[in-house]
This record gives sequence, C-alpha cells and structure tokens, in this order.
Amino acid sequence: MPHLLVWIFIVAVGAGMFLATQFAGGTYVNTTFTGDTRANILAALLSNLVTAGWTNQTQVAGQGPGNVGTVTITIASPAVVTFTSHGYLGGEKVILSTSGALPTGLSVNTEYFVKFIDANTFNLSATSGGSNINTSGSQSGTHKLNSELWQFKSATQSNVTNPILVNIQDNLTNQVLVFGIQNTAGTLVGSTGGANNGGVLKPAAAQTFNLLATKYWFFCKYAGVMTVGRSMVYAGMLYVPADNSTTDQGFMFSNAIAANNTNLAHSFQDGLQDMASGNIPNSQSIFGSSLLDVNGSPSANQGIPNWVCTQCPVSGTHGNRWKNDKLNECDVLLCHGATANTDEGKIVGQFYDLVCIYEAFSMEVTDTFNGHNWLNCTNNNTNFPKGGFWMATS
Repeated sequence: MPHLLVWIFIVAVGAGMFLATQFAGGTYVNTTFTGDTRANILAALLSNLVTAGWTNQTQVAGQGPGNVGTVTITIASPAVVTFTSHGYLGGEKVILSTSGALPTGLSVNTEYFVKFIDANTFNLSATSGGSNINTSGSQSGTHKLNSELWQFKSATQSNVTNPILVNIQDNLTNQVLVFGIQNTAGTLVGSTGGANNGGVLKPAAAQTFNLLATKYWFFCKYAGVMTVGRSMVYAGMLYVPADNSTTDQGFMFSNAIAANNTNLAHSFQDGLQDMASGNIPNSQSIFGSSLLDVNGSPSANQGIPNWVCTQCPVSGTHGNRWKNDKLNECDVLLCHGATANTDEGKIVGQFYDLVCIYEAFSMEVTDTFNGHNWLNCTNNNTNFPKGGFWMATS
C-alpha cells in the first residue's frame, strides 16, 4: 500500500495541546478463532485478554466459559438448586433458562449469586451475600443454569485513577453474548441485560472472528466485511491527557441495535461515517462520575458517542492535514454527552493504537508504518466517504 496518502488531522484537546497517536505498549494480541458457540468465543476472549494484560475478575474453580448444566430447583424457603459437581465456591454470578416455567421467585435471564451449600447444591440470592431466595407455586420443563457473567479488568494508566471493567453476559435466551462496561466501584454499570442493550456478539456455524487486544482495549468482530448486526464489539479505555485526568474512563461500541435484531447498525466498521447517523449502534461511555448508555437506535443528537477527526478527502472542499504529513498525527478522539445523548458532546479522550486514513482501502488489509504493524478495520462502503480506521497490531 503506498504511503503517499491524504490524511485526516487530529483535533486539539486540552490547553493548546495536540496529540500524536498513543500506543498501549506491552503485549499485542492479533489472532483469529472459530466462534460457532458462545463457549468458544468466551474461551478465546478469556485466554487472549489475559495474555494482553487484562485481569479475569470472576473465574474461579469450576466456573468456565459455557459452564451450562441441567439443574433441579426445590419449591421451598429457601430454594435449593441441585447441580452435580458444580464446582462453585460461592459468589459466582449465574442465570437460569428453562423449557417450561421456573418456580415463582425466579426468572429467566436474570443475574443471581451462588451461595454454596456443598459440592452438589447451593442457594441463590439476588445480591452478593444477600438473603436466600424463596420459591413457591409450581414449575415445569427442564431448567438450565449458566455461569453467565464474566468480568475483565484493564490495566491502569497514569491519568486515570482506576481501570475499566468489561462485563460479558451469556444471554442464553437470545443465544448471544452481551458486553457492557462499568467503573471499578460498581456505581456506573452499562447495560448487558434485555433485548436492546449492550454490545453483542452472536456465534454462527464455523464463523471466524478477528480479535485484537492490548492491556487497554480489545476489538472482536466477524472476519471479513460486515453483513449483519451483532458481529462487532470494541471496548476498553481511552488515553486521557494529564490536563483532563479523571477517576474512571471507558468505552464500548458495537454494530448492533438490539441483541435479537440482525439489522446492521451504522458504525465505523461499515464505512467512514458519523456514528450518530441513521441506525445508531449500541454504545457506552464512562467519564468520571457519568455514564452514557445508548441503545435501541435513539434519535441522533449531538451527545451520541462519536469519533472525532477532521476529514481531508482526496477531492473535496474542506479538511486539512498537518504540514509535516506525519502518520502519527492522524489519531482519533471520542466525544459524547454527559448522561444523555441530548447533552453537548465533549471530547473525553483519545483511542489508543488507532489512526484514521481518509482514502479507500479494503477491509483487513495490512501495512507497516510508524514502526508498528497495522490492520484496516473499516469496510470500503460506497455509501460512505472513503477511509479506514487502522489499529496497531504490534
């Protein structure tokens, strides 16, 4: 690929400071895997995110990706769940599904906590360490229990006090994995439950996924050109300069508008475009004490989480590049409203390991520049301006 390209420039942030591309450093993961079940998507994320420098917060003995088992539940006070050789130690988060009806007091696709009794039985509570749940009424069908929530913690950076946490819910009833972010204190939690919330990955038979990851972010998508929703999640934390330091910062973008909707929502995966255009993808952003959780394709407003860069097309009437033509000054920023998409969108940080090149490229083409290897993650869609988001892979 030639390097005599037309570039987009960066936006000023802070007190007269311009930012060059920020690199995460450490271990870079660039791999593919087959995602024909939720279990092997989770397994790939588990091993590769830990390799990249994330910490698995919830994995304990007996709790593994896709730990699904048939259970029986008593109608009693408290209810007792029997799951032979379950391996839980207590405190794990689980959900239930059923082919019939659960006893009164329990619901499908709802987060519960394990309260250990012995190797084969346990109680459930609605909160960690909370009261045992009682059941009543009648029940029918076959019940299954799943270790539904995995939580991964990023590394920390000097200008953000806490790491970001990414939650992954195994949404059994919709056969999808749903992603959301939360702050370290657990006071700001992005959506992972319900039909319209969070980032979404859905397995397909023999489907290949690309996974890129560093200690600060990960990007997972169907390999090749995007053709359906529920096929891309990009989550982690941004680089934040010293004059904009904060306690917590994180982001999550998907190309889904609902966990059970296959429509392809607009995102930078489809083409270089404003994320607030057309079908708005599910997205979440945390900055300090504020969470913006956008889902269900709301009306486009100025506060929708969106990437920020100034375009300089090959032929056009606006946009400029830096005089020095440096590739590392094509970086991308994030802006969003405070707590509502109608709030003023403000810049909150810069994506690590990401540049935007305003010229047509094929998706997944690779190149080497700035001393790093890169992968183009944007489809050259004829409906949108030409360009690509390039992520560093080393």
